[in-house]
Amino acid sequence: MTEPPLLDVSRLTPVTSNSPVNPGFLGYTPDSWLSLIKSDGPVYQTELRGEQAYVIGGHEADIAAWKSPDSWIYGPPSSGGNFFRQELGEMHVTQLDGEPHRRSRKLILPAFGVAAVTRDYEVVADTLAQGMKAWSGSTVDLHPEFSRLITRALNVSQLKELVSIEEINQLVTFEEGFIPASALEPGDRQKWYDTAGYSEARNVAFAYFERVVDERLAGTRKHDSLDLVIERALPEGLSPLSRDELVRTVYLLSVAGVGNIANILCAALWALGKHPDWISKIRDELGDFNLGSMKHGIGSMPNLKAVISEVERCYLPAPVIPKMSAGPVNFMGFDIPGHAHILQLHGLAHFENEQYAAPLQFDPARWLDKKTRRGNAFGGGPHLCLGM
Repeated sequence: MTEPPLLDVSRLTPVTSNSPVNPGFLGYTPDSWLSLIKSDGPVYQTELRGEQAYVIGGHEADIAAWKSPDSWIYGPPSSGGNFFRQELGEMHVTQLDGEPHRRSRKLILPAFGVAAVTRDYEVVADTLAQGMKAWSGSTVDLHPEFSRLITRALNVSQLKELVSIEEINQLVTFEEGFIPASALEPGDRQKWYDTAGYSEARNVAFAYFERVVDERLAGTRKHDSLDLVIERALPEGLSPLSRDELVRTVYLLSVAGVGNIANILCAALWALGKHPDWISKIRDELGDFNLGSMKHGIGSMPNLKAVISEVERCYLPAPVIPKMSAGPVNFMGFDIPGHAHILQLHGLAHFENEQYAAPLQFDPARWLDKKTRRGNAFGGGPHLCLGM
């Protein structure tokens, strides 16, 4: 039996407020993590909320983890508690494992396909343009404004619904309260979930999700992504999504992940502000922009694509993926017991010197070389992010 070494955090460097990118992995810099992994291997024993836990990281560890999906539990209590189950119900796709996860994902996936996402680009573009125009001449806090604006865009495209400003605000309050609170200790998390502001936002959000589903099940059709899910022919042997599952699908289509999108947009603007030459390159490239071309991807816009790729590399939405070992597993030569907490330092590989020259520098030019290895900002394997 080969036990992983104990994690010695004295050998890691804490992230400081003036870091050139945002590479915090459990609060420590990626270069110090990678140095430790190169020295002692990709698996470490540590502690999480008073319980034994294991940290895994690096490109090879990511690949090994994605290739062994049945070795891991993503549902409760893998993420430190039952908050997904509590807030989104027993059958929310993110917390499912094995066959239930494969079924749910297969039935929901059409709503996130290229055809569904590109179907209403014109409506999305108009919504975003009008929203940003309204900010003109004002000082705004971009993160919450982007979150609200993206939510509105999703709810006139992925879901073609008339949503009030109050509902938009409450949807964002729910999402931005629900997800970040998952990092709190269980007692503190519950205190937050019990606050009047969050409880009201959750009630408004679920009233909206349920109203939309009930109208569709009664026969209303909007020719949007939810209709794609409801109307698709069922693969052989699969039962249709229940009302509760459709309610959670509306959550995914209407507001899930808007905070991550806002984070990436803010990071992109911040980084471009420090690299005005790239702003000029993008403006030149988009000079005769035709919205219809987006339906064929952004291959014809190499500078824009390079900036997006570099932002995803430097500011990935989820630097750490929590899960549990489904049973005893030998992972890359190290023995991990069953039902142990696992902290996968997802994206640590984005900062490997062997793959990216000067990895702590924001440099979109690296992506103009087609040999540069793609990052994995959205995970991998069967649990690859639906909304990437």
